[in-house]
Formats: sequence, C-alpha cells, structure tokens
Amino acid sequence: MSILYTPFGFIFRIFYDLVSNYGLALFLFTLLFRLILLPSSISQQKGTAKQMRLQPKIKKLQEKYKGNQVKLNEEMQALYSREGYNPMSAGCLPIQLPVIFGLLGVIYYPIQYVLGVDSNTVGEMTKIVQGLLGDTSIKQNLLELQVFNHLDEVIAKLPNLSAEIIDKLRGFDYTMFGIPLAETPSVATLSHIGSASKQELILLLVPLFSG
Repeated sequence: MSILYTPFGFIFRIFYDLVSNYGLALFLFTLLFRLILLPSSISQQKGTAKQMRLQPKIKKLQEKYKGNQVKLNEEMQALYSREGYNPMSAGCLPIQLPVIFGLLGVIYYPIQYVLGVDSNTVGEMTKIVQGLLGDTSIKQNLLELQVFNHLDEVIAKLPNLSAEIIDKLRGFDYTMFGIPLAETPSVATLSHIGSASKQELILLLVPLFSG
C-alpha cells in the first residue's frame, strides 16, 4: 500500500508544516479530500435515493419472474434504462477507495509516511514498543502510534538513532487541543470519574463523537 501512503503522506506533511499540529493538519487534510470527493458523494446519495424509490417496482419484477433469472435480469436492465438509473452509482465509487486507504496510511503510520523515517528504523522502534508493552495482542498498525507514548524509552534503546530523526520525533506535535492522539480511551476511567483528569475525560468522549 506504500504506493498510496507515500503521496498522501507528502500532501499531509504540507498541511502539517503550515499549522505545526497533527490534529489540525488532519482536519484540514480530510476537509480537502471531502471537498474533492463531494461530487461523487452527491452522485452516490442520489443513486441510493433512486434505488429506494425503485424498490417497489423491483420487488414486483422479482415476484413476477421468480424462477426465471434470465428474464428477470432483462426486465431489471430495462427498468434501469427507463428510469435512467445506474446501480453502480449507489455503491462506493472506485475513486473513494484510494482516498480511504491513503488516509489510513497517514493515520496509522505517521512516522514513516509523514516524517519520512525509513521503514527499517520504524520497524526497530515498533519492536521496542511491543517489548515495553509486553502485549502481543496489540495490532501491528497501532504500534507506530505507541512510539510517541514511549519516545524516551525508544530513543534510549536505539543509541545509533540519528539526531535528525530524534529531532523529527520530538518536534512532531501529535496532539489536538492539547490531547495526545496516541493515547487510548479507557473504560477504567469511569471507576474514578470524579477524580479523572481533564485529558482522561476528553479521551472518553472520542469514541462517542466518532460514533
């Protein structure tokens, strides 16, 4: 997927250099691509609405030609032609898929594709993080994000890490509204919600807003 991740990371880096904050850069980056995809999204929504309106007619054809798939297909195509409906317009258009996958690369692998750190070095970092966490169940695509939570330990265990990479990692503002984006909301916070920090409470809201 690096053929998609690399150019998206380059574009994202432009936004990050402008605002010097990952969260804000991600917002602007997403907004840009939402605007680019707006025409296809409108087309998709129109297609879905038309499909819903055609459902009663489609159901009648299915009942009428039950057991005769060839005739049913012919009548369905005729119906689509009369109504000016393209079944493909109601699905996820091909242009949206590369954007979705490209965004995943920027979100899951910022060190490699936004900061431009080579994959071998990133691999060493994630191995150290996995060892520190002692949890083999953590998904591989989440390990790179955990580097920011254990940056001092990672740097200490990689004495050959260049000063340039260290500066990139330490200078990378991976936050939004002051909240570290690599942190994971915890249900355990509910047990001491009265004494929970502002950061813990805001993190609890993230899944809610996402939903």
